[in-house]
Amino acid sequence: MKRALKIIAGLFVLFIIVIIGFVMTFDVNQYKGQIVKVVQQKTERSFSIDGDLHLEPSLIPTIAVEGVKFGNAEWGSKPDMVTVGKFEAQIALLPLLSRNIEVKRLILNNTNILLEKNKKGVANWTLAIDGEKTDESKKAPEPSTTALPALDINEVIIKDSSLTYSDAATGQIEKVRLRELDVKAGGYSAPLEVFLDASYNGIPVSLSGTGGSLKKLVKKEVYELDVSSKIGKIDADLAGKIADLQQLKGLDVNIDISVDNLQDIGVIIKQELPDVGPVEFKASIADKDAGYVLKSLTASIDKLSLNADGEIKNVSTLSGIKL
Repeated sequence: MKRALKIIAGLFVLFIIVIIGFVMTFDVNQYKGQIVKVVQQKTERSFSIDGDLHLEPSLIPTIAVEGVKFGNAEWGSKPDMVTVGKFEAQIALLPLLSRNIEVKRLILNNTNILLEKNKKGVANWTLAIDGEKTDESKKAPEPSTTALPALDINEVIIKDSSLTYSDAATGQIEKVRLRELDVKAGGYSAPLEVFLDASYNGIPVSLSGTGGSLKKLVKKEVYELDVSSKIGKIDADLAGKIADLQQLKGLDVNIDISVDNLQDIGVIIKQELPDVGPVEFKASIADKDAGYVLKSLTASIDKLSLNADGEIKNVSTLSGIKL
């Protein structure tokens, strides 16, 4: 038995050595032309990689590429829909043996994404795949029974990047600038740690805290949140859980908002508000039927204070209020 175990261990070590040798001699850059050609054919968009593809060999090899450009629609306001200054991905080799993809770290630098619609409502992210345009009348393909490999991403870092949304029909323009976004976890089932330093339409936004695991997000399980943020001059803390994060249902959270002056809130919501302050708002909020239940609500504006409990049927229009 011991001899058999030694043989198996020896074969395993030999197998690892072969993999390392393959990785150290593998020239991934030789496939750059084929990758560019396939993307162009599949999407009918321009696609280019200005830099070389790099592969740094180890048991957790790093794949890196610079100068990636993905073309915009013919009617687009700019030639490129996506530009990537630098992309890096660290992928563990051993999990691949069991059809698991474990990305240790994913890094994007100087990435700019432009999402836009023309006056007819056509979006630039609608692509032609294999020469066929999207047709909602076509029957949806049958779901595949082939199990997809498990994907585990431990950390995502995005720096000096931007996202712009533009609608020519309505004139709406939204801009998000990411100075840094760092999302990391110890594994697929581990809680997420989030750090954000960004701006939204010129308004500074920062956030830090923890959230539920990627597993809970994918499987739509109850999702926990505990984050502190600053939007403009407003400080906001949020802690609690959401049963369905994607649909924002099953909300049960505690919220704490404070700001020095009510006018600072007006800047965010684009409304003129009185020059009074400081302002503080604390409450427990849970959704109920088609409305929301407020518990332990305390609010203060300058020297005015308020305590209340009750329901708000429609938060967006502030209708159906029972306090």
